[in-house]
Amino acid sequence: MRFLILGLAAIGFLGTTTPALAAGDTVFTGRPALQLAGHEAGADDAVTREEVERKKRELREMERELREQERADRAEDERRHARRRERQARMWVGIGAGVGYGAVDVPCTSGVFGDDCQEEGILNTYSANVTLAGAGGALRLRGIRDADKGDDARTPYEQAALLGTRFGRSNWYGFAGYGRFRHVDDRYPEDRAAGFAWEIVFAPASESLTGLELGFQGNSGDDVDLVAFNIGMRLGALR
Repeated sequence: MRFLILGLAAIGFLGTTTPALAAGDTVFTGRPALQLAGHEAGADDAVTREEVERKKRELREMERELREQERADRAEDERRHARRRERQARMWVGIGAGVGYGAVDVPCTSGVFGDDCQEEGILNTYSANVTLAGAGGALRLRGIRDADKGDDARTPYEQAALLGTRFGRSNWYGFAGYGRFRHVDDRYPEDRAAGFAWEIVFAPASESLTGLELGFQGNSGDDVDLVAFNIGMRLGALR
């Protein structure tokens, strides 16, 4: 009986000291904490994706800038090489053959058709030259020889020293200088005759040791005139 009374008294004491739970109250649940953790994880994923996209855009921009820089560097290298090629000297020895027209004043002699005071005609020619051309100008030494002396005792030929220049960046050159004829004609009283020599030359660059050369040549003096066209080959530094 004593134990029953003590048990009832203990139950009554606990009832007075423990607050009553309102209807619908929940003693414990873990769901809100889980929802908060999931929201934070989603936010972190979004930040990570934005960071990755930003890094990708930066990399693409860097690649574009690198490509533009590479193109600019290649263009500058090509311009530098072109300037270096222009400054490089070209030197060659050329030989060729051509055709021309020559005329020389000689002492007049009487003939059936009147006084004969000039020898003239079409010439077949051989030519040779040594040429040095650089950025500052060009020097050319040439010789032109008649291929057929005809009735004359000696074969006429011309020697000339010319200075010139290259026409811009082209493969054309212009020369002018002093020329001298030897053994012009048996009827010509002097052994030599001088004149103004000139030449227009087309000499394209070549990666090999041989190349093409075209020349329009002339020499004009008081008594002798020559105009010729020559085509030939050349050997040397032709770049």
